[in-house]
Amino acid sequence: MCGVDISDPLLAVARSQCAHQPWVEFRHGDATQLPFPDHAFDAVVSTQVLEYVRDADAALVEFHRVVRPGGRVGILDTDWDSLVWHSPNRELMNRILAAWDEHATDPYLPRTLGNRLAHAGFSVEAQHILPLFNAHYDVNTYSNRVIDLIVPFVVGRGKITRDEAEAWARELRQSGERGEYFFSLNRYLFLAQRP
Repeated sequence: MCGVDISDPLLAVARSQCAHQPWVEFRHGDATQLPFPDHAFDAVVSTQVLEYVRDADAALVEFHRVVRPGGRVGILDTDWDSLVWHSPNRELMNRILAAWDEHATDPYLPRTLGNRLAHAGFSVEAQHILPLFNAHYDVNTYSNRVIDLIVPFVVGRGKITRDEAEAWARELRQSGERGEYFFSLNRYLFLAQRP
């Protein structure tokens, strides 16, 4: 089993987390130029990757190249337009989320992924929606963690100030304290096979 990432810090974390699993190795690499020979794997799994890759089609061609005939791919990515987040300040929420869209190369990738897989030579076998739903605020939820990612990213984008971004985060957390919190986001899973 081999993991690939372009980020050395993330590779270091992965190696640390899997240190007790000697059968797992990690390599530095780009999804559009995988460091493996043709037909090297039975399966390729990509989780929250392709929406950040500048040339997702080239990555899919690489997936096709490195998976054996009859092998499978599983791809999970988010359509950020599916995000529903209750906020007492809807205008600021809309501005924050518009700026956040810039964090991904293609924040709406799942809409076209089935066709892209077919174009790369795969047979799409299944497509599923996997919702993330936080009906209550809790520090140990995905939505709380993403607040901490969004705030520094959006500052200076779309004329959003640090004060506005921090006020947005504070308002969300306070709505949770009042029992008014609501967050939902859809991820999409595509399962395909190389004929």
